[in-house]
Amino acid sequence: MEFVYAHGGMAVPILISHAEEENSLSITFEKAGAGIPVDQRKSVFVWAPAKTSGPNLFFIKEILDMTGISIAETGDAETLRFIIRVPKDGYRFRT
Repeated sequence: MEFVYAHGGMAVPILISHAEEENSLSITFEKAGAGIPVDQRKSVFVWAPAKTSGPNLFFIKEILDMTGISIAETGDAETLRFIIRVPKDGYRFRT
């Protein structure tokens, strides 16, 4: 699935995919372009009120953690990639 995200006047495609694993469902959000340097990956989930005017990834991670869902940034220098993992008993597919 592909969405086009426009921020700052530039349209960027975001790829969304999923994969069922042994004990979870992984949902991947990817955007080509500048990624997050390895040494800064953990800091994207740290409370930083001065850096944003709205909710940031700190709140998203906190809410997901409360429900047993995890989120991680796994991209590289050319790709921004977030993977959300939902436990096996936390999702179902419609038939």
